[in-house]
Amino acid sequence: MIMPALIGVLGASCTGKTSLLNQIQYELTRHGVVVARADLQTQWATDLQQTDTSTELTTSLHVAMGIVGELKAATAGAHAVLVDDAVYAPVARYAAAKELRQERIDPLDFRRAWSLAATQRYDVLLATVLDSEMPEPGPRDRPGQYRELVDRYVHELLTQEGVDYLAVGRSGWGKEDAIRRSVEVTLLRLRSAIAA
Repeated sequence: MIMPALIGVLGASCTGKTSLLNQIQYELTRHGVVVARADLQTQWATDLQQTDTSTELTTSLHVAMGIVGELKAATAGAHAVLVDDAVYAPVARYAAAKELRQERIDPLDFRRAWSLAATQRYDVLLATVLDSEMPEPGPRDRPGQYRELVDRYVHELLTQEGVDYLAVGRSGWGKEDAIRRSVEVTLLRLRSAIAA
């Protein structure tokens, strides 16, 4: 069995994550790559991360569920697994919720949740950037301040922790590089597996 390329995306809500993964999936399938999707953006999982109830425990649970979902998708016989809401996302949302509630982030709680997320290794990790020129989200989404905090924490934490990622703007900048890198990494992994 070929270990699939793991391509993750994370970012604040309504920043183009799903659209970006759809474009990557389209390009991969054009190259004959079998793709599986892992998406933890289901209502029951998102409910664990409400801004008023998000805790270290619910964050760690959300991270663990994400890892399980990604591993399950990886066993489906695909050449690439596309992850909508990579496992670092719940940690950024936790930090944003704590700041929004004006609560101190316990360094030990944060480190525990981050360490769990860091066990998952992505071949390509993409982080969308909140575009201040894009309209505010609809009523189903979180308040603007929370989205801004999530966006800030996503990029700060990935940078501070030394995680290799590409930033991608919803308005289009960075998308071509993200798609090209995802396709190249997947095809290289596939060729290497076939040659072995």
